Amino acid sequence: MNPKDFITTKLFSSKAKIRILMEPFIGKSKDGYYQSVAEFVRRRLGQEFLDYAINPFVSGVFAGDPENLSVKSAFPKLYRLEEVYGGLFKGMIKGAKERKKRAEKSKQSAAMFSFKNGMSVFTKKLCDVLGNDILLNHRVEEIKKDNQNYVVVTNVNGEKKEIKTQSVFITTPAYVAAEILKNMDGYLFNQLSTIYYPPVLVLNVIYRKDKLGQVLDGFGFLIPEKEKKSFLGAIWNDSIFPNRGDENFASFTIFVGGARQSKIFENDLNEVINQVLSEFEQIMKIQSQPESIKYKFWEKAIPQYSIGYVEKEFAINTFEQRNRGIFLGGNYRGGISIGDCIKNSEIHFERLSNFVRNNLFIEYRREIN
Repeated sequence: MNPKDFITTKLFSSKAKIRILMEPFIGKSKDGYYQSVAEFVRRRLGQEFLDYAINPFVSGVFAGDPENLSVKSAFPKLYRLEEVYGGLFKGMIKGAKERKKRAEKSKQSAAMFSFKNGMSVFTKKLCDVLGNDILLNHRVEEIKKDNQNYVVVTNVNGEKKEIKTQSVFITTPAYVAAEILKNMDGYLFNQLSTIYYPPVLVLNVIYRKDKLGQVLDGFGFLIPEKEKKSFLGAIWNDSIFPNRGDENFASFTIFVGGARQSKIFENDLNEVINQVLSEFEQIMKIQSQPESIKYKFWEKAIPQYSIGYVEKEFAINTFEQRNRGIFLGGNYRGGISIGDCIKNSEIHFERLSNFVRNNLFIEYRREIN
């Protein structure tokens, strides 16, 4: 977290540290648009930093593989540091000065928070506020154009219904949006339907604290691919937030699979879970069986902003320009995290409300004329 710690850390070899310090002298890439995260990091910071810092970091954020992710689309701020400032160190220093002038906090110093009763509190509250404006159990099958309007075709218990509207905001996963819009734009369908969502198994386990050999003094840990473990990493839930455990029991969330390990699910799921728990208990020096095991398997978990993702972003932008009133959102656009989705929702709201206001103004002008 500071120069002294970097020099003394055992995480990287002396050779790797010297290579990292050479970063300000590395030139800009000529092929940024189609550059992978791995290529970018390998060029600017070296192979060892890629293997032991970025590889596990990318698996923790995207459940992804840095060799296949686009640096421009997946980590646009990292890409921008090179494009605008000529390098990462230069960009971080100049960027910090600019943030200070704007009185803006960096992500590293921003507060981390959750809800006492879990993330479902957020969606339940949204549901309560919207109330009867939400139509439940309406499966959207298609959206059609009807002059200046759109027709949303839904299926309710086998009965088809149509909703006519001037504007539509779609926040389904990309592969669902592709099916809904395929009759409107074949090119968009091809671009959205080919966004890769790797499978992820999320394991929640509880152990007695007196059986742990590892002090819970951090956020958790991520595992570099080179270490060849059967899971990506683990979060130590009750060391991050209160009431995720108590004085007797510790709660952990373990992540398995992703783009790096998608083939692991070709094996029996119980065998996978047993292998993961065995390795986790060895790392954490646990001398007992878990008190509780729960899991959720996501067949399609997190969209991957793969190399060439700019073409998909171009297809989305072009579709919206040609079909005024349809807006596409969701975590395949502008960032995958909940924080990104909340930030982007404000942008989408402004776009949508401006469209509605403009339409109302046009209709008003027609009436008075």
